[in-house]
Amino acid sequence: MKKLLSLLFLLLLSNVVTAQYFPGKHYRSFLGKKVKIVTKGSYYYDVYKKPSTRSKHYAEVDGHTPKQALEDKVFMVIGFEGETTTGLFFVLSNAETGKVYYDYSLYHEILFDLVPVEDFDFKDEVCSEIRSWTDKFTGEIRKTMSTNYNVYFSRNGNDIYTILKTKSKTLVVGKKGATMLLEDGSKIKDTETEIDVKTVDDGYYEYSVVIRLTPEDIEKLKKSYVTDYRLYIFDESVNSGKICKKLFECILSN
Repeated sequence: MKKLLSLLFLLLLSNVVTAQYFPGKHYRSFLGKKVKIVTKGSYYYDVYKKPSTRSKHYAEVDGHTPKQALEDKVFMVIGFEGETTTGLFFVLSNAETGKVYYDYSLYHEILFDLVPVEDFDFKDEVCSEIRSWTDKFTGEIRKTMSTNYNVYFSRNGNDIYTILKTKSKTLVVGKKGATMLLEDGSKIKDTETEIDVKTVDDGYYEYSVVIRLTPEDIEKLKKSYVTDYRLYIFDESVNSGKICKKLFECILSN
């Protein structure tokens, strides 16, 4: 039965469009884990022969690595090198390829291309990034998390909120409605939430909503994690669903 479940999990991995394990600054959770490299297209852009962005890509062809050179291979994460304030290299090992170096960005979850061969949950140590204090006027507990993930949760006393953002070059105003898709197939919808819009860089408009979660919403998020969301007609994928679920639990705890 265990082998059958493992096989089914691997088959699911082969159909993954985006990984749900983006770890933010908690990348050391991957140490000693077996992973695959997934991609949305035909090439890998971030796998190198040496830990330097100036080194050649693995199996380089026209400045990138063809997908077939690495797909379906299982790697062990054996270390990290070249750490900076914005990223580092995952050191990956495979008996056939030897060591390769995956260029990891701390702040761009959409670029994360690793997925574990076996499922795992982030540990309580991720709660260290939660900022918690007591409101001196009301005496209520307030908590916030890092804004480096696509899904953001906060707490003000007993009220729990989520903030969702996306960008588009299309401008629309006066719209309402947000929907979150969860991994277990359930949804969280708020048809009355007003969508704010502002101009950001490179001619884009940023759309954002603040949703006060209902007790039913909170129960759903305790059981599963967000994979995608939609603001009006604008969709955003979530690559950090697993760690955001853990951070949500940290937000709820006293």
